Amino acid sequence: MNAIAAGCLDKDGPGGASGREPLACGVWSTRRRRRRSLIEGAAAVLMGALAAVGWAMVGALDERRTRLEREWAQLAPSMAEYARLEQAAESMRAREREVQQRTQPYVALLSLLEALSREAHAGVTVSRLQLRTDDIELHLNAVDSLSAAAWAERLPPIAGAKPAEIGDLKLIATTSGGEARRPVEAVVRFRWSDAEQSSPLRRTAHGQRGRAPRAGERSDG
Repeated sequence: MNAIAAGCLDKDGPGGASGREPLACGVWSTRRRRRRSLIEGAAAVLMGALAAVGWAMVGALDERRTRLEREWAQLAPSMAEYARLEQAAESMRAREREVQQRTQPYVALLSLLEALSREAHAGVTVSRLQLRTDDIELHLNAVDSLSAAAWAERLPPIAGAKPAEIGDLKLIATTSGGEARRPVEAVVRFRWSDAEQSSPLRRTAHGQRGRAPRAGERSDG
């Protein structure tokens, strides 16, 4: 601080600016007020600029939000269609699984029929084939019990079923050409691996026993 400024500031104090030039103090005061005005003006300009930038940012954000809302409104039908198609695809997959589950026993039956066509054996005749909730039954006639057992052992396994079991042997006394013969009737069963809980036909029939369809059935003639 120069001597003039110090004298002007201390002019009211004891031994202060009583001998100073009044003109010098007035010039200094004018400059001081001018600097203060410049500082206040610069601060006002800066605050105005900041306010303008802030309002511009708010306006840009509002414009962007409006644009996004408009774009989302345009995409809403497409998103709804996508959700509908996804739901339809899931329903189709569920129906495919249900159809596969329902057709499993019949696929097993076709596999068995193919095996029967390959395992033709003289002296063994299948009289009836029955698809049931717990198993597949083959009623057969054979010239003797050994032929029936050998034929049953050659049957290939069926998917989802246990190996073939032969039972219910019944001897039939007949005569042919004066020679006594001992033909038999037997039943070969393919039991489902979990007949009590997950039999394919049981699931298809929703637990209703005794109403399963029959396939490939012939009369005992």
